[in-house]
Amino acid sequence: MFVRSVLVSLALLSLVQDVDAQTATTTPVSGYTLDTPIETIAGDPAGAAVLNKDIPGLLTDPSYGIFKILSLKTIAALSHGDLDDQTLTQTEADLKALRTPAPSGQQLP
Repeated sequence: MFVRSVLVSLALLSLVQDVDAQTATTTPVSGYTLDTPIETIAGDPAGAAVLNKDIPGLLTDPSYGIFKILSLKTIAALSHGDLDDQTLTQTEADLKALRTPAPSGQQLP
C-alpha cells in the first residue's frame, strides 16, 4: 500500500512538516482540499467518511499518527504513485461536495 512508500520517504517529512503544520491551524474557507491536513479532514465525520470511501485503510493504518499532519497532496508526492491521480481527483470532488465546517460552537444553516 502507499503507506509503505510514505514511510520510506519520511526523511522528507522534516522539509514539509513546517508548511503542513501552518496549514493545520486554519480552516479552509471553501471547504476541504487536497492541501488540508489529513487529521483536519478526519476530524469531521463527513470528511472521515470521504477518506474511508475513497482511500480505504488510510485512517486505520498503524502509521496514521506519523502522517496525519500531512496533506493528501503531500502523501501522494511521497507515495511514488501508490496514491494515484484518479484517487486524488475522486477524493477532491467528494471533499468539495461537503459543506464547509462551521467555526467551533456554531452550526451551519
